[in-house]
Amino acid sequence: MADRDPAVLGGYEVRNVIARGGMAVVYRAFDPAAGREIAVKRILPEAAEDPEFLDRFKHEVRIHSQLSHPNVLSLFGFGVAAEGSFIAMELADGGSLRDLLDRAGPLPPEAVLFLGREVLRGLAAAHTQGVVHRDMKPQNVLLTRDGGVKVADFGISKTAQMTRLTQTGSVVGTPSYMSPEQALARPLGPASDLFSTGVMLYECLAGRNPFETDNPATTLRQILDLVPPSLFAVDPTIPAEVELLLDRLLAKDAARRPPSAEAAARETDALLATLSDGPPAEAFRKLLADPGLAVEVRAEKLSQRHLERARALLASGQASDEVLLWEAFLAHRHGPGNGEASALLSDLARRAGYRVGALPPSPKIAELEARLARDPDSPGLLLQLAKLSRLERDFVRTMRFFLRLRALPIEDPYVRTQVASLVARPDRDGHPVPEPPPGPAPAPGAAPSPLPVARQGAPLAAPSAAPVAPRPAPAPAPRPAPARGPRTVLMPEKSPTRKLPASTGRGRLLVLALLAAAAVLAGLLTFLR
Repeated sequence: MADRDPAVLGGYEVRNVIARGGMAVVYRAFDPAAGREIAVKRILPEAAEDPEFLDRFKHEVRIHSQLSHPNVLSLFGFGVAAEGSFIAMELADGGSLRDLLDRAGPLPPEAVLFLGREVLRGLAAAHTQGVVHRDMKPQNVLLTRDGGVKVADFGISKTAQMTRLTQTGSVVGTPSYMSPEQALARPLGPASDLFSTGVMLYECLAGRNPFETDNPATTLRQILDLVPPSLFAVDPTIPAEVELLLDRLLAKDAARRPPSAEAAARETDALLATLSDGPPAEAFRKLLADPGLAVEVRAEKLSQRHLERARALLASGQASDEVLLWEAFLAHRHGPGNGEASALLSDLARRAGYRVGALPPSPKIAELEARLARDPDSPGLLLQLAKLSRLERDFVRTMRFFLRLRALPIEDPYVRTQVASLVARPDRDGHPVPEPPPGPAPAPGAAPSPLPVARQGAPLAAPSAAPVAPRPAPAPAPRPAPARGPRTVLMPEKSPTRKLPASTGRGRLLVLALLAAAAVLAGLLTFLR
């Protein structure tokens, strides 16, 4: 007999279906005792016939009910009725992150950082209680219309989303969001959730999962071996600092990921504070209400901001070619239909001799980029690539490697100077003068920040370290004093033999030859007389 949706389930009044899957159905319901709308998830009869599934379901529900955090979906209870087992939980009226991505496509970096911070805070609360989610993905991040972000389905949806591969019992989770250790069926800790969160945030920025294929086994192999494509290559407007954070979350070695979800949330919050123009929660609410409009308004605002800055820098005559071009490039990138930005970019590129389109790498750059894929944070390789790209007048590649270098915590003053010189204007003597960093000057005596992060629309800045001189040449070794015996006689030193230039020696030989010829001629005249 076909399964029918009940009108009442466990005392809750069922109003409509929110979502339906192969293992469960979720309803919008009303709790008359509490006087509020809730969500009720009912396990379908075919899933309820599996005793092992029901035992695991009840165990995970008990764990989830112990978690209480603003970024974890609240569970109000569970039970068994004639219509089947069910759980009552908080209603997330904004849908899931998967729904948002399907509507909006790639999200702005500030929105992704806000999402990431909220998800990581929820995971931190779970990890503190010894709970590892094991199935972080966009479907399990629920949203509320007022901008709330909730982590849901701790250990439940991993069974609901089982694939043929998952049913073997060796691997549990959704393949395209698994961590490497999860793909290898190894014991999992909190770091596994960090990797899965990194995959999810990468998808939010790039618009696609970096590992997903049509074949689960191939997907798992990609997770183990593939380094995701650079986010700069996907969208050059994504700040390098955001890409660095995701690179750490997506490290194949769990020991190279952030030490905890709480630490990753703090790092994300610091980036969010630097990149956002206003309250991030308010911007996220606007994005949820109308994704298309929010993205369009943001793009127009940033395009105009970068265009105005490019005009001001051009009028001042104080900016380098690279800084000017970058502002014009961002104005064009954010507003492809902005004719003034496009014209300015073309004019500046022509005058600076740069090419700004997507260019294939030269053989040498391709070789260095292959090495960089194995060591993406090598200052030496990044500096070589930036200099070579600049030499080849490949503007986009030059900026890609420069911005990555600027975001790295480089300690060596010499390397920092070399990085600054990549986009600096020369002074009268040809020495690089870094562009001034954005924001107010540091207080007297305060140490400059080694990692300036340019917010959206802020001027490009070279590393903000104090000016440093190039590495000094080694001082000459002191001349050893002469050994003194019992009867030392000090003799005056001989003057060094003075070498004459080769041209002087040749001149003397010519004079002597002329004198000899004159003597021979005089003798011949005497003989003739």
